Amino acid sequence: MKIKYSDIIKKQPIINIGTIGHVASGKSSITRQITGIKTQRFSKEKIKNITIEIGYGNAKIFMDKHNNYHTTNSNINELKDNDGEQMKLIKHISIVDCPGHESYMSNMINGSAVMDACILVIASNEIIPQSQAVEHLKAVEILNIDNYIILQNKLDLIKKEDNNNKLNKIKKFVKGTKAENSVIIPTSIQNNINIDKILNSIINLPSINRQINIQPKMIIIRSFDINKCNKNYKNLKGGVIGGSLIQGHLKINDIVELRPGFIIKQNDKTYYKPIISKIISLKSDNRELEYAFPGGLIGIGLQLDPSLTKNNNMVGQILGHIGKLPEVSIGLKLEYNYIERKNTKIKFIKKEKIIICVNSMRINGEIHHLKKKKMTISLENPICIESNEKIVILKRILGKWKVNAYGLIYETLNCEKIDLDKNYNKLLNSNKIEKIEIINDINYEKKEEVTYNEMLKNVLFRENFNFKLNIKIPNVRYKFPITNFINFIEILNNLKLSDKINVNYKNLMINFFKKELSCNIEEGSTNNINLRGKFSQKNITSIISKFAKFHLTCLSCNTPKTYLNKIDKIIYRNCLICNSVSSI
Repeated sequence: MKIKYSDIIKKQPIINIGTIGHVASGKSSITRQITGIKTQRFSKEKIKNITIEIGYGNAKIFMDKHNNYHTTNSNINELKDNDGEQMKLIKHISIVDCPGHESYMSNMINGSAVMDACILVIASNEIIPQSQAVEHLKAVEILNIDNYIILQNKLDLIKKEDNNNKLNKIKKFVKGTKAENSVIIPTSIQNNINIDKILNSIINLPSINRQINIQPKMIIIRSFDINKCNKNYKNLKGGVIGGSLIQGHLKINDIVELRPGFIIKQNDKTYYKPIISKIISLKSDNRELEYAFPGGLIGIGLQLDPSLTKNNNMVGQILGHIGKLPEVSIGLKLEYNYIERKNTKIKFIKKEKIIICVNSMRINGEIHHLKKKKMTISLENPICIESNEKIVILKRILGKWKVNAYGLIYETLNCEKIDLDKNYNKLLNSNKIEKIEIINDINYEKKEEVTYNEMLKNVLFRENFNFKLNIKIPNVRYKFPITNFINFIEILNNLKLSDKINVNYKNLMINFFKKELSCNIEEGSTNNINLRGKFSQKNITSIISKFAKFHLTCLSCNTPKTYLNKIDKIIYRNCLICNSVSSI
């Protein structure tokens, strides 16, 4: 059977690209710029403004007749330019947005299990390298990820004369690593600088050799119940899992097995029972698939009790055709190597509790034997794994779990299987692997990578400006129970620095006063407003200064020479000095 490559990328991504680096370097921002998806979805993430759980976003990359790149969300198949001409779809990608905080290091390693390439994001306004950037790069190197793009982000927050020093520190940091010869792109993601160069580097990533005509193997990185509360049991839909195919291909009606499946502990012994199911649906975002191929993140609807898949209960399981997956292990023998920190090794000890990260799963373990560079560990829960696979080992150091070593498994200690389904043996030969040939029918002119200095011309650095915003002294009078702010409108007009305004400054500032002073405000008849409560001139001056700092100060050049614009319910600061744009 022959399938066109163009038909595949219309429906599903063909490459997983991870974003790695220290916390607050701009990983989620680049994901949002490319995919349009904000990966910080949980309330805790929004409050702290950090990524905790791994985020995912798909995007399609189109090329117009002038060889410029354009991105859309995954559900758009056709895109036209300003002249109405059809653009060419050339790539469909998945971005895996990893947390940068050290407390969520194991989450990041779990996400790297499905990555084909990495975008290493480094903030220029911080010390280089930051600790988690070092940890992340070491972890993904261990897991045999060879392709990297380096983003030197937040250049708008440093001075031009400091940039050479920052660049040299980045080169020194990646020297001797797999990222040493990777392209370094200077950027300010918030200001949309050199995004086209990032897309070009993604397009130019080396092709990945995919084996599609062998037994399928899929790593599950999320699972959920899509049924709403109080739904009639007759209308219930089966459990859904999400992940990435490492090899082979899947199709609807395949009989599949999840290992280890159920974990049963009896009399201090651990057993497992595989879960057998049938594929009911295959999806990429909202698109129905006939076949699923390696490369991107896909969702699989199973003929399975949805209570088993809710709350990511199936994360770390391996899915494949029934009877074709590796054995399940309760212990491992491996050769390991320490990761050195400042020329020191923090050694393991016998009977020590550790964590291993493998196949998007973190499992507690205990060291039983140590000899030279070999160890035997027992696992708290069994895993489906083969020999010759690499794992990452975390050790408790100063109260925190840190990457301390990596290992290569040379022997697995198998877990006993019990209570097989009566139909298990009958179903063993129910799947037929149909040989598929993919025809590459996409031709486009590749653009060469431009030099670092050429890209640097697009960057607006932070400069020293002496501009100050001269705010008139507020005139306030108190008469119980009202404070009359007499020259409110006069001061408000003083803050408007441009005629290009479509934001209601008056309402914006009144709401800001309400929030800061926690009082009711009534608009006066002419130039004034009335604040319920007693407030001094000093109070009012402080609030105006705070308003100016938050709403009017440019994040790039630190001047108050900005004006506000509102686009699609989002307010933006537009700087009159450096022309940068930032959202509020």
